[in-house]
Amino acid sequence: MLAALVSVGALAQTPSEPDYDAAAAVLFGTTLNRTLTEMEQSGLQLNRERFAELLAKVLTGAHDVDSALVEFTPESAEALLIGAMTPQRPPAVPPMDAAEENAWVKSQLELPRTEELDGGVVLQRLVEGSGEQPGPTSRVKVMYTGQLSSGQVFDQTEEAFLLPVDGVISGLSRALQHMRVGGTYRVFIPPAEAYGSEAIMDLIPGNSALDFTITIEEIEQK
Repeated sequence: MLAALVSVGALAQTPSEPDYDAAAAVLFGTTLNRTLTEMEQSGLQLNRERFAELLAKVLTGAHDVDSALVEFTPESAEALLIGAMTPQRPPAVPPMDAAEENAWVKSQLELPRTEELDGGVVLQRLVEGSGEQPGPTSRVKVMYTGQLSSGQVFDQTEEAFLLPVDGVISGLSRALQHMRVGGTYRVFIPPAEAYGSEAIMDLIPGNSALDFTITIEEIEQK
């Protein structure tokens, strides 16, 4: 009996084989669970129970008998998932009617102290400045607000901003050269002298007329 007890005790003290299966399950399972959670947080809806069943078939080489699995290659599966998790851009804003926008600019000539410049640009002198006039290669410090014909503001400065006269849209460049330092002006620009048919960052629809109110504070370079 004592010998038997000693024998059993010796067996109990024999170290067991490492559980590689459990270690691999914890390692890859933890990583996989983190990946699935990130996918779900990106808006992808997954049925984890069905996923586990299908994954088991892939791991055991039985995926070629499941109709849901055979239609995918690793490349097509990756493309589908990446596409589903990529944020979709909102649809582009529809373009404006260019004829209506041009007519709107033309109608601003009814406002006081306005004049029509080349290209159909309309300049209104709200407060005439007494300083220098910018030239075509000047840089000017300005405060401005940019609006669409609807009155929607698409851009506005919070402090004086340096603009190169020859580095802005053609209608604005032309108008700046008719302003003086210290003055405040309003500029109505037809689509062809602004961004034309191009939409800008979903803020400015294609074929938009633009409306700028500008104060020139300083000419930095002539």
